[in-house]
Amino acid sequence: MLERNQIEVAILKSDIEGGELPARGTWKRVSPEEVCVAFHSLCREALEQSRAEEEDWKTRILSCPVLLTVFDSLPAAQWHAQQIREDSNQQAFLALTSVQRIFDFQRRRQEIGSHVTPAEMEQLYKSNLTVSGKSESITSNLIACALRVWDRAFTIGRAQKVILEQEALHTESVFQGTSKLDGIVKKCASDAEIEFVFLLMADLQKQGLLTAEQCTSRALTGTASTHHKGLVDVYIMKHKIRAHLLEEFLRKTSTGWSEKVMQEVKATCQDIEVFRKRLGSTSSQEVLPDLAWKAGFPASADWFLVFVEACRTTMGHSTNN
Repeated sequence: MLERNQIEVAILKSDIEGGELPARGTWKRVSPEEVCVAFHSLCREALEQSRAEEEDWKTRILSCPVLLTVFDSLPAAQWHAQQIREDSNQQAFLALTSVQRIFDFQRRRQEIGSHVTPAEMEQLYKSNLTVSGKSESITSNLIACALRVWDRAFTIGRAQKVILEQEALHTESVFQGTSKLDGIVKKCASDAEIEFVFLLMADLQKQGLLTAEQCTSRALTGTASTHHKGLVDVYIMKHKIRAHLLEEFLRKTSTGWSEKVMQEVKATCQDIEVFRKRLGSTSSQEVLPDLAWKAGFPASADWFLVFVEACRTTMGHSTNN
């Protein structure tokens, strides 16, 4: 494996001219990290099975061949590293995801300054990078979409968290695709709606109610035949419905509830993750949590919780109006 995917380390020309290599522990790898991670995983698995070969594996690690490449500047080394990554896209298991590309665009913008335009960034990439045939073409439109997603979604901690958690699912992620992510944030009018939609989509995927195949850009944002209304519009409406249920509706229907019951119900329904933690999953594979916290609840409070869950997970909708 290491012979086919050599580990490459960048050495700056200034270090060579200074008569010394970077100190141990400060080398900058420019080859994809997956090679090192895979090697470490293989080592761990072997040692878990048998400690007898511990010295052999220690020798392999300490004698791992490394290619040292000299660069005139750090930016030159960074672009070289990115080119290796682009070339690696020919191997599916090393291909860049849309989320990784968004992080890359944001890092470049941060280095250059917020004044840089998508068109200027496009030219920068074209001048320094040969995009893989399996990668999406880097255009000013793609960069603008990616940076809009960063500004509107990735700056919201919980939204970014569920997007990154979905990354572990690779092609099964319901957020795979810059255009999908951009379609979501453009539909939402506030940070609260963005957070709700991302958390809801991740939750529906975990419950087996939403798949990556169902999350095409057309399905999410709608088409002319659906009056440009799609799943995201349904999710935004669910956000509005939740607000109505927890305020006006609850005031009119919670007759006889104690203040404690009222607060417990609101705290549970206000947040999708709290709801799951306290009431469990609709999936039969999940073990139900301890429900003692709602002991003594009136039947109407129990049914309200069921109703909120139904409103959140029911997927049927009409686009006729």
